[in-house]
Amino acid sequence: MKSQVKKILAITLYCLPVIFFLVCYFLLTTSGEDIHQGAHTSVNIFGDAISAFNHSGRISDMYAWAIINLFDYQFSWGIDLIFRLLDVLMAAAIFYFIVRIALGRRPRIDIKDGAMFCLSFLLVIATQHGRVLYAGWSAIHNYLLIGLLPLIFSWLYFEKRKLPAIVMIFVGIIAGMSSNLVAIGLISSAVIFSLVYRKKVKIEKWQIAGIVGVLIGLIIMYGLGPGLNSYTENTEYITEYDYLAFSDILANPIQGVGTLLNHVILNFGRVVLPLLVVFIPTLIYILVAKIKHLKLPKWTRPEIMRGVAILTFIVTYLLALTQLRAPTRVLLPGYLAGVILAIMAISHYLKSRQVFLALGIALILLSGMIITMRLYLAIDYLKKSGNILAEIQSSSESSLCVPQEAVRSKTFPVLYLGQEDMLADWAMPELIYGKEIYFCE
Repeated sequence: MKSQVKKILAITLYCLPVIFFLVCYFLLTTSGEDIHQGAHTSVNIFGDAISAFNHSGRISDMYAWAIINLFDYQFSWGIDLIFRLLDVLMAAAIFYFIVRIALGRRPRIDIKDGAMFCLSFLLVIATQHGRVLYAGWSAIHNYLLIGLLPLIFSWLYFEKRKLPAIVMIFVGIIAGMSSNLVAIGLISSAVIFSLVYRKKVKIEKWQIAGIVGVLIGLIIMYGLGPGLNSYTENTEYITEYDYLAFSDILANPIQGVGTLLNHVILNFGRVVLPLLVVFIPTLIYILVAKIKHLKLPKWTRPEIMRGVAILTFIVTYLLALTQLRAPTRVLLPGYLAGVILAIMAISHYLKSRQVFLALGIALILLSGMIITMRLYLAIDYLKKSGNILAEIQSSSESSLCVPQEAVRSKTFPVLYLGQEDMLADWAMPELIYGKEIYFCE
């Protein structure tokens, strides 16, 4: 009977994050950016994908732009049902691969692994980093792939079984094109890791092929695509992100270095939480073990190497971002890598079944609370925005105004958990149901 209860608890821990994303993705109203990019417009998947490639060169934007015109303003029993389910699957896959990389094996249906899955979910969703995975379709469709593709590459890279080189080249290209700077982090960390551990670890040919694939992806983005031109040619980006081009650094080295150092401090500060989650429990555990003269468990060499490689990625990725004061969403890949380190350390040092049982119950309560809060906000805004959409659709006017407050979404003071507003100031006036919409003065 006890084993059955534990199995039910473990399954619950796996299911709760999935329920959260089901609530988010099926009760989400399109935001101002989604509408501006083409939600509820004529389908032009190939054309939109090409436009996105010319805009940023990354696969995540190509996916986001190509499928948004398949989405209605709110959930409908159309083709967007398939993509909403696919989004849920990708969101769950992010946390599955976090746990799989951290544990070095396939997660099992037990309380420990289920707790690590749910904990990784909470470590992301309970922070500002997690907002991009549930607040608006434009960010969701981008950062699902920006988060997932490097994780899949890392999982395959750390797998013990050999893979055909051509497979790893293809996976590397896809991972390299997931985002403008992820490829730089992956390549840099792989090179540094290989140089440091070349005498201790044999780097397989298929692993080298994977890095070659990432390099090809980077060349495609910066050679055939625009690379970072969307930053360098956009004055709004330069102002908002304090973007610093290399030419500016060369022209004024002292000021340039000062700006870079300021960016380093700000960017690293935003991902310090998962690193603290790793180091503080580990240091406490080691201190207590030393005082009580306990024999400390030794990590195996693969665990140490994996941890060093992931930590190296965090550092090199953040250093690649020092050209700009990175917004929280851009830091997601580095933050996810930090969560892997946290799960790796916690699962290794916490051995007691009673501890994981207590942790599992606490995680169920916390996740249940977050789901309830998100459900309340989603239903409230679904009704509120639905009334405005119905009013627009039934109107005989070719243009009409809506009060700003009528399309503002609610949130909570500590946990954000809300969604983006249906209409954005910068995109107004906007076309909805073929009618020009503007804010009432």
